[in-house]
Amino acid sequence: MATQTQDLQITNFSPPAPPTSSNLTLTLLPTANSAAAQEQKLFTPATSLALSLHNGSNEIYLDRLTYRDLEFRDDGTVVVRIEEAPSFAQTEGETSVKVYVWKGEKLLGEWEAGSY
Repeated sequence: MATQTQDLQITNFSPPAPPTSSNLTLTLLPTANSAAAQEQKLFTPATSLALSLHNGSNEIYLDRLTYRDLEFRDDGTVVVRIEEAPSFAQTEGETSVKVYVWKGEKLLGEWEAGSY
């Protein structure tokens, strides 16, 4: 993977809480690793975001989210909401969530979001 000029902090991770909720919510804060990177934005209309769920040897990759699917806040954070997140039929311990940011077919970076 190419060197990341942007980083992504996961400032809030709200996992599904069955049986009351199957929603997954993440709050992300893009940050620049260098002064030059401050001119580049991680999220633009040309980028998309994807999530994956990992449990033991099982993986579920969710459909990519477009720029329009994300909620941008005035404080610079980006909120991702997945209603009715999929679940595994059988689990082996905790389920981890990863975030992937794409520009076209180029992977810009991947980050661990959290586990539940």
